[in-house]
Amino acid sequence: MGYQKYWKLSEKPFEEVCNTRFFFESDDHREALDRMLYVVNDRNMNMGLLTGEVGCGKTITKNVFESSLAKNAFEVVSFENSSFQFLDIIFDICKRMSFRDARLALTEEAEVPGRNDKYQLMNLFKKKLETLVYEEKRHLVLVFDEAQQMAAEVLDEVKKPHEHHVRDPELPDHIFCRATGTKGTDTDYQAGRPAHLSPVPFEHP
Repeated sequence: MGYQKYWKLSEKPFEEVCNTRFFFESDDHREALDRMLYVVNDRNMNMGLLTGEVGCGKTITKNVFESSLAKNAFEVVSFENSSFQFLDIIFDICKRMSFRDARLALTEEAEVPGRNDKYQLMNLFKKKLETLVYEEKRHLVLVFDEAQQMAAEVLDEVKKPHEHHVRDPELPDHIFCRATGTKGTDTDYQAGRPAHLSPVPFEHP
């Protein structure tokens, strides 16, 4: 007899799936969620950071955060891991950004340049961002899980859209989730309201 049947469980409890139904809202997790939401609603900080030990709930907190953002106000592009070059990241963002208005989607539909054409990729990114901000009145949020995997030079480019002539009203918000005790430091992310998750103690009520 399997443990699921023995314990009369309706589903497997130990699957590696961060289902938001199983989000445990400890004080730390609620605080982390509130801080990330504050960053994207404030529109001035542009950088948020969530740190924590391996297995303390960073990814599921990230998933709850993403599901909390109204689709009519935000466009979320999320990376489950961050071990990519900058051109791969901007290529993927251009491919995945979408518009709710079908007329805009049809008008803006264009072939995404090749991964190595940085100039054309940045032009397309800026064009789609302008449409998102000024036509749809929505805000772009970029979420990077496992951010410790991101090379320092890639992080620098991701953090500095000003260098690519993206104007202040159009600046996307970046949320980085990284494990503590890995390469890099929290100050590398220049986050406005960083949050940290500690393991939930065994005796938690």
